[in-house]
Amino acid sequence: MTGCGGVDKPGKPGTPEVKEANRSSATLTWKAPSDDGGSAITSYVLEYRADGAFKWKRATDSIIPSTTHVVKGLDEGIKYEFRVAAENRAGVGPASEGSLAAKLEDAMGLRLLLLAPFHHHHHHHHLYSSENSTKAVIENCGLDKSGISTYNCPGNRHKSIKQ
Repeated sequence: MTGCGGVDKPGKPGTPEVKEANRSSATLTWKAPSDDGGSAITSYVLEYRADGAFKWKRATDSIIPSTTHVVKGLDEGIKYEFRVAAENRAGVGPASEGSLAAKLEDAMGLRLLLLAPFHHHHHHHHLYSSENSTKAVIENCGLDKSGISTYNCPGNRHKSIKQ
């Protein structure tokens, strides 16, 4: 499928990740698509929806020129899913895979850490430190037996949150 002048729409960007969050906003970051369709990417379209909602909402009407954006007006108690699409002069390409729904309050405890996608059926939750943050070494850390995340680590290594 080729548009005018041999230019295609860009490919799918990477799935957005929540890099930082506070009570009403989240900083998202994603990878540019490997295929720009033969024309430079001019902007990204970032959308979000509450977990379980059917309709996606545009995060902003203004142009998002880079691969990071702060989404405002969110509610910390709700899980949100995010997706992003790239745009060049041929149009908007396909949206990325939707991120796994993340709650702002969960992301808030991990200001220095990126949440890896959470899969509910296994218990290997890995935390990755983001590139510009202090490289945090985290051991023996994650979920305790009741399934509650023990974010109070590595300092309080044996502390878990009681139900």
